[in-house]
Amino acid sequence: MSDTVQPITEAAARATTLDIHEIQRILPHRPLRSLVVTSAAKGDGRTTVVANLGVVLARAGRTVVVVDCDLRNPQLHRLYGLPNEAGFTSVLRGEAPLSRAVQNVPGESRLQVLASGPTPPAPGQLLSAQRTVEVLTALQAQADVVVIDVPAMAPASDAAVVASISDAALVIAGAPSGQAGELARAVDLLDEIEGLVVGVVLNAVTEADHDGRVAMLRRDMPRVSLA
Repeated sequence: MSDTVQPITEAAARATTLDIHEIQRILPHRPLRSLVVTSAAKGDGRTTVVANLGVVLARAGRTVVVVDCDLRNPQLHRLYGLPNEAGFTSVLRGEAPLSRAVQNVPGESRLQVLASGPTPPAPGQLLSAQRTVEVLTALQAQADVVVIDVPAMAPASDAAVVASISDAALVIAGAPSGQAGELARAVDLLDEIEGLVVGVVLNAVTEADHDGRVAMLRRDMPRVSLA
């Protein structure tokens, strides 16, 4: 993929065909305003999928804010070709107002990005503060959906903290992690914090492994085997 998310490649478009309407059918009694995107393991292509998902949703007519909550290894701003001088951490620490930290994506009138901002000394502690809830709530008030990029799922991780205060979670799994126990463990960890897993995207797998479509997961359904 190039340095920015434009144009969306055919592979990326297939990976982001999970529409918010599909997710909303799983959540008929609660609005979906925030979607956490995590992964089963490092290197699953999560941030690339998040960046393209933001573009796909915006082009479908929704107002979208994409947030980089991978505070230890921020990459989302690079994919959009945007600076990272101010961002999520700047707002959390009171160093910049939210209105200044949120950036417009060139050429995408419905899409905005809140980059991670400077890496703080204790990312987990910063994310656990009440201010995180307040900032995400403010973003939901100004957009149809907030898509949040978080690191790979692990116990007591930054990803778990953010997922616990979001409406739903989407898990990205790539080969070989998409065919092993990492995926099941990520879903189980989300279940433990009552995170609602609404889907799994198989990224960078061959046609022989899987046809690239999203496998939907529900609490009342067996886990999908990708072996």
